[in-house]
Amino acid sequence: MKYQITKHNDEVVFIDIDNGDKLKATLSNFGAGVFKLRYDDLPMILEIEDKDTWLHQPCFYGKTLARVAGRIRCEGDIDGEPYHLKETTAGYSLHGGEINSLSFRPWKYEVKEYKEKLDVIFSITSRNNDNGFPGVAKIKVIYEIYKKTNNFRMIYKGTTNTKTLLNISNHNYYNLFNSPDVSDYTLKVNANKYGEIDNTVFITNTNKVPWYLDFERATKLKQRLDYIEKKTWIKTIDNTFIFNNIMTNKPQVVMKNKDVKLSMFTDYPTLNIFCDNFHNPVKFFQFKTLDNGRRAIALEPQLYDLDHDSLIVRKGDKYKHFILLKFKDLRK
Repeated sequence: MKYQITKHNDEVVFIDIDNGDKLKATLSNFGAGVFKLRYDDLPMILEIEDKDTWLHQPCFYGKTLARVAGRIRCEGDIDGEPYHLKETTAGYSLHGGEINSLSFRPWKYEVKEYKEKLDVIFSITSRNNDNGFPGVAKIKVIYEIYKKTNNFRMIYKGTTNTKTLLNISNHNYYNLFNSPDVSDYTLKVNANKYGEIDNTVFITNTNKVPWYLDFERATKLKQRLDYIEKKTWIKTIDNTFIFNNIMTNKPQVVMKNKDVKLSMFTDYPTLNIFCDNFHNPVKFFQFKTLDNGRRAIALEPQLYDLDHDSLIVRKGDKYKHFILLKFKDLRK
């Protein structure tokens, strides 16, 4: 296991890790994020070529989402005490405050080596009324890289001095082995219900997934994306799926192409899926052109934002959840 810490500027570092087998990662304390993730030296996520662009690109590439991933209403209360979150769009807060969120701030960092793994620990204290969130929140993100299994685990921890809302996740955009796009990917999600959305992409109701969002059985993305792009107003997948059950010994999500399989394990109850199809002109390692449709899939396990009470953390509570990625080489 090897790692190297490189100072990028006075506040930001990048940490390159090589587990000595097939897994390599580059992490950053800025947004407690994943800049690169490679299996057999091939990318598993979109890689922005320029680090300065990655730091401040507003689409959250690889960043930790906090305090609350997803979209929640700006006006609310906890135990009858009102809070007023900073609005990002149409009366709601996105990903904890969008470009003012914890995704775009430097975190403290440390590296711990063990016999079988290496931990990179990022921590931050979010002050009371930070983007309108009540209470002081102390948050840790731990990335575990293993020597022998090539597994990549993300652990999220949090506490507060009073009461607040927490729903922490990761925003990797998965593009497997330099794919031209995700059309030929097969996706399987252990979910037959989802959060219905309005025209602001805010969840308003829970319902059975329509056929074009049904991935309970392994399904090629092309047919579904063709329909969504032609027949729906949103033109892409940006939906929260509710897992049929919470389980940690089997994958909740399996995504693969002809070369590699990604299995995702988590103890979170839901998953937001976003197909990056908005043609944002960014130079990625994978592509020669700036404008690519369907170039990646973001898989964001999280709590269910419509279930407001599940987001509440009080003094004495310990918030803790995980996301585990396992890779399998399918090349002959």
